[in-house]
Amino acid sequence: MKPVAVLILLLTLTSLAGGLAKVAASDAGGKGAPDLAPLIRQLASDDFEVREAAAKMIVAADLAALPAIKEALRAEKDLEVQSRLSSIKRQIVSAHPERLLKITLEGPEKPILLGVLQDTVKLNAWFENASDEPIVICKPVDGSFWKERDPKYRFALRNAEGGGYAEARMAGCGNVNSLREDDFVTLKPGEKVEVLSAGWGGLRISQFVGVKAGPHQVTLSYTMTSEKKPGGIKLGANGQGVDDLLNKSLKGTFVSAAFQLVFADPPPTEELLAILAGKPSAEVSLPDAIAALQQRREPKAVAPIGALVEHPDVEVRRRVASSLAVFKDPARLDPLLKACKDLDDRVRQCAFQSLCGVEDNRAMEALVAGLADMDCTVRQTVYQQLMYQRNLQPHTDAGGFNYNPYNEPAKQKPALAAWTKWWTENKEAFKFRER
Repeated sequence: MKPVAVLILLLTLTSLAGGLAKVAASDAGGKGAPDLAPLIRQLASDDFEVREAAAKMIVAADLAALPAIKEALRAEKDLEVQSRLSSIKRQIVSAHPERLLKITLEGPEKPILLGVLQDTVKLNAWFENASDEPIVICKPVDGSFWKERDPKYRFALRNAEGGGYAEARMAGCGNVNSLREDDFVTLKPGEKVEVLSAGWGGLRISQFVGVKAGPHQVTLSYTMTSEKKPGGIKLGANGQGVDDLLNKSLKGTFVSAAFQLVFADPPPTEELLAILAGKPSAEVSLPDAIAALQQRREPKAVAPIGALVEHPDVEVRRRVASSLAVFKDPARLDPLLKACKDLDDRVRQCAFQSLCGVEDNRAMEALVAGLADMDCTVRQTVYQQLMYQRNLQPHTDAGGFNYNPYNEPAKQKPALAAWTKWWTENKEAFKFRER
């Protein structure tokens, strides 16, 4: 390094050191931001040591350096200097994840009842590009919530005192699908996307050991690394487009702002029954009241639950259809038969599943008729229940009459006729299996 260059560098660094020490932790554009133009000019030096020292001093200015870097990037013609400035900018911004990706959680405002069958709390998450450049993120995929592969999505739960909970082991099978181009989203500056609304990522209460009633703070973290190995990104049979997106995707760990959830113990049975009868409650929703009574297997709940089978809220009807499965009262049959004709596919599916435990010929007649349901998922459920009652394996034993739930009913009339004939011939002596 030439003596003249050393002298210039020392004078430059000395004059800036005091100012940088004061503003290193300040926000970009804050008062007292140093004049970094001399250091930025040093990035064009022919001397490597001069360039490196200048770069380190710019990085030391932290967020306060960003306005000068952005201005220099717009004005700079030298491609090598542009590359160095871009690298410095990435280094600074990467130390402040909130300047790259903002994560916002949304969830229920009412208390979440503990000890009912509603283990998963529905939460939505919004990813927003907080930077001034496009970023690429990856939506949840197989294994994301099981810590099996990147991107990793992880919920953390803390109580009012700030204490966390040990997490129960909830490993998946270890097999993951290959990433697809559709799994990635490119966000322009200020643009946001909802990443958990498609059924991914409900908060599983049972994942945390010993959750008690009271207010809690929940956060969501998003992690993407560049490691293409177990514990990192599992590539599978990805195409070139996916590899390119992986290289461009935002790397690091990003944590959402905390969202408050309140957990509560279920109220007494009489209060739950009053809610079913129409008494309004600010704390307990109607579906939660049904779930709590289902969990307790309260005999007095069968009639009031069944009376809600035609409720205008589809979530209530779904809960009615599923909850009646746990009771032995014959009074559950009529509401379930009504639910089998509901316009909502999920209501019908729950109703047919619940019918399998009802030892009544009308239940079997409804199941046989359900083989012709308009929805293939419902037909699959019906077929499984019928084969269970016959003690046969679906798709393997000949007793299925070549029925395929994924084929349209109109295309398998012989199979449907065979099932009807079988039930007609066997209903008088049929022995039900306990569910």
